[in-house]
Amino acid sequence: MKERISSKLLNGIVIVGITLTILALIATPLVITAFLKVSNRELLGSNMVMILTGCIYICAIPYLIALFKLKSICRLLCSENSFSPEIAKEFQIIAICGFSEAVLFILAELFLYFSCDLFLYALTIIPSIIVPFVSITAGFLSLLMSKIFKKAAEIKEEVDLTF
Repeated sequence: MKERISSKLLNGIVIVGITLTILALIATPLVITAFLKVSNRELLGSNMVMILTGCIYICAIPYLIALFKLKSICRLLCSENSFSPEIAKEFQIIAICGFSEAVLFILAELFLYFSCDLFLYALTIIPSIIVPFVSITAGFLSLLMSKIFKKAAEIKEEVDLTF
């Protein structure tokens, strides 16, 4: 009973995360336009809104893939066979998404720095350190979880064959 409630709660949190992410991505062009109107009117006339929105959408692709893989992991954990090799594969995909997120974010930042003259403003220094660090950490943790679930699936298969 308690396990069923916790798995439903985890599934609900992931669904809320996916929904909020999609809503935030939909609102991104509007927020960027409003921010540029307030901060710098000369940037608004250029195609800066499209460039920033494109960079954000490119960086959001691995994040969304990871969220949907996490939803798949929640579904697999709620099933009868919670130690399946499928979960290990899903965690490997999340690890790849974490590492690719770090690379895409750094490339997008470099593109914005050099092509759009957005050099080292206060709002760009902190994310340029935190986002790659968090992405790489999530990648390594997912890789570790992949190895753990793979080993658990092997042990479970061994135990099932002996009985």
